[in-house]
Amino acid sequence: MERRIITFLEENNINLDGKKIVLAVSTGIDSMVMLHAFIQLTKELNFSIVVAHVNHQKRLQSQQEEEFIQKFCRDNKLVCYVKRLDFSSVTENFQAEARRRRYEFFQEVLVKEKAEYLALAHHGNDVLETIMMRLLRGSSLSGYAGMKAVVPFNNKTIIRPFLTVLKSDLEKYQQLKHIEYFEDQSNTEDVYTRNRLRKEIIPALIKEDQNVHLKFLEFSETLEEASAELHKIRDNFIQKKVVFGKESVSFNISDFKKLSVYMQTEVLYELLKKYNLGKANIVELLKLVNSSKANHEVLFKKDLTFVKEYNKIYFFFKELISENINIVIRELKKYQITDNIAINVTKKTTENITNDNSICYNSDKLPLVVRSRKPADKIKLSQGYKKVKDLLIDKKIGILQRKRVLILEDDSHEILAVLGIKKSEKLKEIKVKDILISMEEKTNGQFY
Repeated sequence: MERRIITFLEENNINLDGKKIVLAVSTGIDSMVMLHAFIQLTKELNFSIVVAHVNHQKRLQSQQEEEFIQKFCRDNKLVCYVKRLDFSSVTENFQAEARRRRYEFFQEVLVKEKAEYLALAHHGNDVLETIMMRLLRGSSLSGYAGMKAVVPFNNKTIIRPFLTVLKSDLEKYQQLKHIEYFEDQSNTEDVYTRNRLRKEIIPALIKEDQNVHLKFLEFSETLEEASAELHKIRDNFIQKKVVFGKESVSFNISDFKKLSVYMQTEVLYELLKKYNLGKANIVELLKLVNSSKANHEVLFKKDLTFVKEYNKIYFFFKELISENINIVIRELKKYQITDNIAINVTKKTTENITNDNSICYNSDKLPLVVRSRKPADKIKLSQGYKKVKDLLIDKKIGILQRKRVLILEDDSHEILAVLGIKKSEKLKEIKVKDILISMEEKTNGQFY
């Protein structure tokens, strides 16, 4: 096994001389074989080992495994880091959250120990399983390629030296060296698709061809090369056509539709990669993009909101919650309505310039109310009363701006203005107008 690792290091131009390498050790057979093999290598190569163990605290034997690896490292004079994970607040997608936390921990260890490499014990059977799982669930082109032997990782490098090694070879090494390890019982339960592949499909493939994992690796490398070329097109679109906000990304539908359906899929995978979406999720998003609705909002996941607004698509990395505004205007002063909007009530002068953002009114008719829009709102226009909803549609006011629309009404609940958009004919009935009510919107930290 040591020769396999040396060959891997040579083929990938990895020089461990004088360096530290962090080994992710779960105490399963794969990682324990890797740990023993690297310990043997330290006797002929000049490098040192650091062990990182994650206790998911999901099984009764987790504590035993933690104690075992700590004792093993003490006996072998190895530095050992242990991370206990608490998933009491995780209600869904446990696997994705566990992976994220594991890699955060590995990064912390790499930085603290000033190590350049993180070694993972994935092997040839894992290559077969991963690619087949992605094929069953659907993925992007690079996703179908599965795992790579050498991967950049936050200015460090992840290495998988056993990808050309079958599980059976690891088992033979374990038996030969009498290596102690723990077996995760969940790996044998047929309830998991991956386990059914592991127990039934993968052995059949290996029986058909002992080198099938190497052919899958070659397939993976071919997909990676093709993916790299296509990613240049994807990244060019994202660089030139996508607008990145603090909590959102957006692009024009007309630009997006110039891409092939495949490339549209790749763009969405890249923009939303932190959500770990499957192919079915991406297909559903493309249906929303191509729907006949001009304005559409969908809470796609707990913290991912899709918005279609005429020729624009937005993805907000949060749930959009509208503020319920209801503020009474009783006197001449400035009223802060939201973080970005204020209503300023002042005396009317001959120098005042009125526009859609301001109205002239009678101070004796105060109070007025500034509030959020309601579904049944109607405003009086020259041709009669019109639903505010229809007014906004006619003026092609997008769904995001509609959420922020403010209504100005008198004490009889008569709408006097959809502020900044349309004034009511009722204002013409007011003879004496001695005050000015203006809506001020803040841009770049300033009101204008």
